[in-house]
Amino acid sequence: MLRTDNGREFTVEEFADYCANEGIMRHYSAPNSPQQNGVVERRNQTVVGMAQALLKQRGMPTKFWGEAVVTAIHLLNKSSTKSLQGKTPYEAWYGRTPAVVHLRVFGCLCFAKELNQVRKLDDRNRPGVFLGYADGAKAYHVYDPVSQHVLVSRDVVFDETRAWDWNSSAEHAASMAEDGHHWSFRRSGHAFTNDGHHSYRAMLTSSGGAWRRCIGGWCIDSALLYFDTARLALPCFGAIPCSGDSSGGRAGPG
Repeated sequence: MLRTDNGREFTVEEFADYCANEGIMRHYSAPNSPQQNGVVERRNQTVVGMAQALLKQRGMPTKFWGEAVVTAIHLLNKSSTKSLQGKTPYEAWYGRTPAVVHLRVFGCLCFAKELNQVRKLDDRNRPGVFLGYADGAKAYHVYDPVSQHVLVSRDVVFDETRAWDWNSSAEHAASMAEDGHHWSFRRSGHAFTNDGHHSYRAMLTSSGGAWRRCIGGWCIDSALLYFDTARLALPCFGAIPCSGDSSGGRAGPG
């Protein structure tokens, strides 16, 4: 027996024929009487409340309400309930406990692998927002705020402690989310090494900034490479000239 209200999705001829062919008896609630269908109405309230919480926890726009509802149902199907004596709906249907290792925080910042052909020094991933789980595939839905497209990818790295900045422009938020080399160079000290070369030190202003070691007018980013006693002749990877000093030289100790 199936009890529903009088919504058009339940009264269309195709659904009526399906129920008749499957031997399903149908009962309808009286018009404007949701209390006669209390179980479904209460469940709808649970789903809507959970979807609202998913959106609010990361300050996401309400335009993602559909993805939040689908994710809420996915989580409820893998959560235990008293009506099934502590079992999950998934376990009651399939006869096995559900896997939960793939669950992630809805709306968190994530980085999806770039599947298109990229050059050697191009970014290998793009920042985005986690929007849920792909139906019928072991993959995730990732929203790219820059292109405003939803990607389906299994190669995703999550940062569940961070969220997208919806108040700023998409391009600015993307640059802040990426762990790129965005810094301003400033000398903060001058010294001589044992072999008489000039040595300068500067602080990087990027997030998780690092120190640079500069000798003879050239700098090695310590976030990329560390040099103790080795000498590297220019041109070398990661070496850039210091401002105000155009003299050549070699990369010195890190």
